[in-house]
Amino acid sequence: MAEQRKIGLEWHPDAVRPPFEWTMELPSDWTVVDTHPAAWKNRVERIIDDVFAGRRLSSAQRRDVRGYLSGVVASSQKAKIMLTLVRFGVDESERPESVGLTVRWASNAPRMASLATVRNGLSNAGQVEEFTGVNGARMIVRRERRSQVSGGTTEKVTHLQGFLPVPGSQWTLIATMSTTREDLDEHLSVLLRRCVGSVRVLGGDSGEGPVDGPVTEEGADEQPEAPEAVSVTRFEAPQ
Repeated sequence: MAEQRKIGLEWHPDAVRPPFEWTMELPSDWTVVDTHPAAWKNRVERIIDDVFAGRRLSSAQRRDVRGYLSGVVASSQKAKIMLTLVRFGVDESERPESVGLTVRWASNAPRMASLATVRNGLSNAGQVEEFTGVNGARMIVRRERRSQVSGGTTEKVTHLQGFLPVPGSQWTLIATMSTTREDLDEHLSVLLRRCVGSVRVLGGDSGEGPVDGPVTEEGADEQPEAPEAVSVTRFEAPQ
């Protein structure tokens, strides 16, 4: 059973969010990035100090990490992302590296959310699979590896997207991850499916958000185990 906690940050005022409370299991050893205009700069410095505590970063490395996080914040603000997490590590040359996870909501109003709408909006590229989450809701996971130009060089990047239309509502949760490391593809794909499939809706305004009933096993796919060395925490996201 995952530990449960509330997310201790103020949402960015432009972030799109549904009119109901919801929970989602997220990797507990990833760092939540605060994107609120009044808080993000100070938070970036604290993230660097906390994540790399005990590891001496050169001025250039600290500048690179700060620049990366500032870019993550800017991209999240522009895309009206509700929640952004990063996982830092170091490569074989002791250089910092990272993977990001974003969670956002999209409204299909005035139409109801559905898998058909999600599929119609996807290109033919990549691998698309359909699964059932813990609350019986169906979700789509899309994986695509393509070339991307970054800093004047071309590299292969795996893009992962998970879509969960909330039954009986106009809202779809969208989670996104990407990595240049092909050896992490499967690890992150399982993690994304685990996170998206864990979403539960707690309640909402009449006609806007459903209320979850008891969780039943009938018709549900077996949920993947969290990847080795990754624990999950159930985060409660208020309106």
